[in-house]
Amino acid sequence: MKTTILFIFVICATHNIQSQNMWKDYIIGKPMQGYAEAKKATADSWGLNYKAIFAGCVISEETEKIREEYEKSNTEYFKSLEYKFGKDWIKAFNLDVRKEMNRTVFAKDTGLWIDPVLGKPYLKHFEAKQALAKKWGINYKPEFLGCEVSDESRAEVQQIMDASNEYLKRLNTRLGDQWEEAFNKEVKLEMAKQNAEVVPVSDDPLKVTDGWVDCIMGKPNTIYIDARKAVAKEWKITYVPYFMGCKRSKNRVAQKNKITATNEQYFESLTEKFGEGWRTVFDREVEKTMNGVKNSSK
Repeated sequence: MKTTILFIFVICATHNIQSQNMWKDYIIGKPMQGYAEAKKATADSWGLNYKAIFAGCVISEETEKIREEYEKSNTEYFKSLEYKFGKDWIKAFNLDVRKEMNRTVFAKDTGLWIDPVLGKPYLKHFEAKQALAKKWGINYKPEFLGCEVSDESRAEVQQIMDASNEYLKRLNTRLGDQWEEAFNKEVKLEMAKQNAEVVPVSDDPLKVTDGWVDCIMGKPNTIYIDARKAVAKEWKITYVPYFMGCKRSKNRVAQKNKITATNEQYFESLTEKFGEGWRTVFDREVEKTMNGVKNSSK
């Protein structure tokens, strides 16, 4: 009887580990306060099928073996996430987890990132920087110093900057050493969105010559298309879905190929505006928008 029960348990445990279409995060040891909650919240916002499994603090050959089995099981699901969010999705995801922790766990940090600005500032840039810093949970303030700084003012600024540098060190610990690079890329992208011009476009996809015509064959996913429309509108991208029906024919395939070639020319202009990798960021925002719609309808 004991042997039978043990055999059934092993089968069930193995089945659970090998479940497809889910990220089972096997966590050994005690995670940092707020980390597990931040990771779950981030996974929810990304629309990931995520489950944390806490193994406890005792590390043994058995726990290591189970961890390896979970990692192997996660591989297929990670491939689907790579297809959705790009090859570096895990890097972007982990940064979002760190942002969530910075907004929640470290919300009471009264430190301040002082950004000294000499000369005449481009205000829209610093407004975008402030807005983004707020989203990251960062206390940020640009300090406009004018065109000339006296010795007395310089000493005061240095004192302020010393305090600011201590805060930046704490941010480095929470967000990672390369967070400023990612932050500045997002600021640049936000500025590109603001500076982009809205171009009037025809509702007829076949008359669009300077835009993204999305050729859709088969039954359309309306939630996905609406999410693409919403993100494209925010980015001021000319986006027109073209529903080509369910039947494939030589003429339709040829038409799709011709439109795809025209799209590539438009995509080159978007690369100039938004930088390399814009499409990956765009697609991530579409997926997150879709997930937000699904959650609001529950």
